[in-house]
Amino acid sequence: MKKTLVLAVLPCALGVRTACASALLKPTSGVTQALTPKSLQIESNLRGAFAQTTVTTTYANPNSRRIEADFIYSAPKSSVVTGFSYWYGKEKVVARVVEKGRAAQIYQYITTRMRDPALIEMVGPNKFRARIFPVEANTDLKIEVRLAQTLGATKDGQLWSWPMLEETSNGLLENVSVHLKSDRAFRSNLGNVKNNELTFTKTNFQATGNANVIVPQNPAPLRASLVAARDGGPDGFFALALTSNSPVALPRLNISGVSTYDVLIPTMRRLDANGNFVVIGRYRGNGTALVSLNGRSVQVKFPDTQEKNNIPSLLWASGRIEALSSKDANKTQVMTLSKRFGIPSRWTSWLAIPEEERSRYKLEMLKADRDNAAKAYAQAVAQGNDAQKWIHKLKFDDLTKQLVAEGGGGEPLSYYLDEELQLLQRAKLEAKYNGKISRQQTAKWAVWSKNLLKAGAEKPEPSDFIEDEMEIVSRLYVEELEAGQKNGPQGRRYRARLGQLVRAANAQEMGLEDSTYLEQEAQERAQKLADELANLRVSARPNRNREQQLQRRLARLGELTDTSEVLHTVMEEVGGAKIREVGNKWANEISAGRGGGKLAAQYAREMSQMQNRWGLNYSETVVESWNWVAQKTGKSFANAIRMQGADGAAAKALDTQIAKIAAQGKHREEYLRARAWQEVMLSGVAQLGSKIRTKGSGSQEALIMRQQLDALSGTHNLAADYSVRNAWRELANQIGNDLAAEVRSKRENTDKARTLQLQLETAKKHVGDNEYISNAEYAWDERAREAAKKAFALRLKNGGDTTDSRQLIEQAKEYGSKGTFAGIRALDIAASEAVADIRENISTQIVNKEDESAKTRELRGQLGQVLGEFSGVSSTTNLTSEDYAWEARAHESAYRLLEAQKNDPTNSAQINEFQRDLDRSVEFGRKNPSDVLAYEKARLDANEPLVSASDYRLRSGDPLISVMAPATCRAVVAQMPDGTLLPLRFNALNKSWEARFDVPTFALDGDYRVKILIVAPDGGRRQLTMNFAVDSSAPQGKGAVSRDSNMWHLSLQSDEHTDRVSAFLPWNERAELRRNENGLFVVDVAVPAEFAEAKAQVRFLLTDGAHNKTEVLVDLNH
Repeated sequence: MKKTLVLAVLPCALGVRTACASALLKPTSGVTQALTPKSLQIESNLRGAFAQTTVTTTYANPNSRRIEADFIYSAPKSSVVTGFSYWYGKEKVVARVVEKGRAAQIYQYITTRMRDPALIEMVGPNKFRARIFPVEANTDLKIEVRLAQTLGATKDGQLWSWPMLEETSNGLLENVSVHLKSDRAFRSNLGNVKNNELTFTKTNFQATGNANVIVPQNPAPLRASLVAARDGGPDGFFALALTSNSPVALPRLNISGVSTYDVLIPTMRRLDANGNFVVIGRYRGNGTALVSLNGRSVQVKFPDTQEKNNIPSLLWASGRIEALSSKDANKTQVMTLSKRFGIPSRWTSWLAIPEEERSRYKLEMLKADRDNAAKAYAQAVAQGNDAQKWIHKLKFDDLTKQLVAEGGGGEPLSYYLDEELQLLQRAKLEAKYNGKISRQQTAKWAVWSKNLLKAGAEKPEPSDFIEDEMEIVSRLYVEELEAGQKNGPQGRRYRARLGQLVRAANAQEMGLEDSTYLEQEAQERAQKLADELANLRVSARPNRNREQQLQRRLARLGELTDTSEVLHTVMEEVGGAKIREVGNKWANEISAGRGGGKLAAQYAREMSQMQNRWGLNYSETVVESWNWVAQKTGKSFANAIRMQGADGAAAKALDTQIAKIAAQGKHREEYLRARAWQEVMLSGVAQLGSKIRTKGSGSQEALIMRQQLDALSGTHNLAADYSVRNAWRELANQIGNDLAAEVRSKRENTDKARTLQLQLETAKKHVGDNEYISNAEYAWDERAREAAKKAFALRLKNGGDTTDSRQLIEQAKEYGSKGTFAGIRALDIAASEAVADIRENISTQIVNKEDESAKTRELRGQLGQVLGEFSGVSSTTNLTSEDYAWEARAHESAYRLLEAQKNDPTNSAQINEFQRDLDRSVEFGRKNPSDVLAYEKARLDANEPLVSASDYRLRSGDPLISVMAPATCRAVVAQMPDGTLLPLRFNALNKSWEARFDVPTFALDGDYRVKILIVAPDGGRRQLTMNFAVDSSAPQGKGAVSRDSNMWHLSLQSDEHTDRVSAFLPWNERAELRRNENGLFVVDVAVPAEFAEAKAQVRFLLTDGAHNKTEVLVDLNH
């Protein structure tokens, strides 16, 4: 069950002067762990008393699986968060403002499809929560936050500060970069300022203080700093900071000379000396204005300039939004401002979607909007609101047109009327049991139901809601059981009602059992009780009475489910997090050389006590902490060791430090030293990979780093060569992906592609793996197959070779030589695909009883042409498509034959015609005629309609939907994930409703849901949900053939996903391999004399459970 993430525990306090971003990983298990900041980049443009700042943070993700990142960001006081972006691969994805409910709906809609959005919501003034999904396994998360800031005031001038101590509180940052620019002179503790600019960069950075900037101001009784500009319109925005050299009681402001309006003036009883009095507003015109504060005056100039997204416009919009948001009546105005200035509000959020998702997002948004319009229409119909009904109907029609134009579809309006009526019926059912409904509400529901029925909604039957009622009654019974009242009047009543429901006819047909519902409700309730109990146990303020009460309630639920296991699981999550928290503090003490101190001893005792008190064994927490200490220590010495070598002072210092840490914690010194030195090497390899990517493999920096790593090889069992090869492999992967994009886009002759090709060849030399294949090679394979396929199409169309087809074949050979194919291999694959296409067309002719037509003879001639020219292509390729066609035709003929014998037994001519066609079909389809006749007789006896051969024929591998429901049902229909409807037919032999369906080629791997609607004989409805998975990863295997006189022994070793293996032999036969006790697929085949010693090839075809296929070719010449 999904846990709620409690964000209030984050150390981010509103109103402090430091910015604070805490990022949390949220894996699917619900366990939360902190992301570690890896690098920090700050760029700030200071303009007087104001600044625009961009902060880019990269977080290290140590998780070995895909997760959702969830974090809170608290902006500095007097700052406004004005923008958010994150990186999806190489793409910077910018967040845009969307209505809040809509944003959450779209985020949920997309993430359930394992896609890639980010949702950012305000959770307080200057405080927002961001959720990003997915963050891929072991992949860094990079985010950017943009701020409009008002600087602090001091006696020395305006102060800009950034909390570097907070940023490095979790350890070193690998890289820090700060770039500051100002419109006037300033000084900073980060370094020297040149031409009003400062650049500060450090690696392996640990702050000893915050970053501070002072912008000096000339002494005066009243100082003013004005930033003003227009932003697209005739009127401008201004931000004005006034600083008095003495305190001001009850500050009063006056601006004359320039017209101002919508001015936001702070309310305060006293302005301290050298404090800022910040005023934000709008102005008309331009020119010099006189600004007065309690009698003191200063002149400022309002400019006539345009500047998009200027600082005062963003500060004003934020202040205006906050002022208006206190009243619901201002919602429309707030949303307009929010979208205009791109700042989220109480009613809006940021939503960020990568480019590749936007086309899908557009379609999904249309679907979501259409769905909402339809639901609103149904509600308006129910409530008798004609005006709203027609508004939503027009909106629904318009969205339907847009959706169809984009290739989408969906349910008709009648579906939503039915759904609304069912919701009303469920509400009545709930009210029946909770008794908390007025007569007025009951009367209103009756009118709404009548309106829906009048509009065309289908009246549901009471039997449609058996499952709903069982859920309600089970929940109420579990509540009585938990309270110790299972034998009370209500408990007995609910238990008796459950028995009645289970004995109902519909319930028995559907196989419903009360124990299933009771266990489910008990588990959900036990989870909630366990959550509360676990949090009480770890709380700083335990409540013993409440704990005992919760334990008693859990014990009662143990009658229906294993509550002890539920509680233990929750305690592992909640208590484990507390233990890890203390473990990290303990590790910090050890790392700082204070392992023998009081705090370290205190943390060690706390961990031990928590483990004993909560019955948990968290010894791995100690191991994790030690690993972290060693890695952190090794990382801190890495650069120095690489520069000085394994025998230098830094290496000796590292060994000394590890020895001290081991002695303090009584831990194995050699283990800690190995982890520390491993981090030294990994840190160097990471930096080498970065240098190679940015500077090139032949650069001086890369060569020096390579020499340094080589020098470390052999020290402390470090495998430098292997680590460096991995860096090269990562580089080769990246270059290969870039080159593959160029090849697929047919831009292989550009300078960029040629440069990438040279870079890839260089990188592959250093990978050290002769079998390494990049995505670029696979892209060339695709191009080769594409060219070969076009060549075959031309040859078949023209009855032989043409100039164009020869040219395409040469292209295929050229492309194949650059990929994994030998050039001719692309032609073999294209020939196999051509054979499959021709056989599919022949199959259609068979189904249509045109198997002896001129077109069929032409197709068979084309088939012979391809098979004759390409001996490596087996004539049995895709033979099953013809088998299915003949099988389908046999079933149609059998049904017609039986029907004629039953209804018109004297029509011997017709009966003989059907019999001849049946005999022909079973002969070519290799079916037993008695089996076919028995199957169709069962269908005929069940009064099932004729199914034509074209409907019978289904492609091999199409997934099957099978639903156990009575044959007398009016209909059984499946709603597919894309909204299309698929009718099921009753299979008399299997006694189930069945249908097969195509998985679209564009469907992504993952889990999908299919809704099943069963319409009972009396018109009642019931909905089910079926899950299926799409898995497009092909099976893998390695084949072998050994010869023994007149026998060949075929074997294939494959992965566990392979379901079946076929072998296509040189003499145009097919053999099926079977898995033996050792897991190998094997078969022995007799060999014709002419092939006993012949040079030939055997092609294995591997198929997995998801019907993905892989070919493995064994060449007997080698």
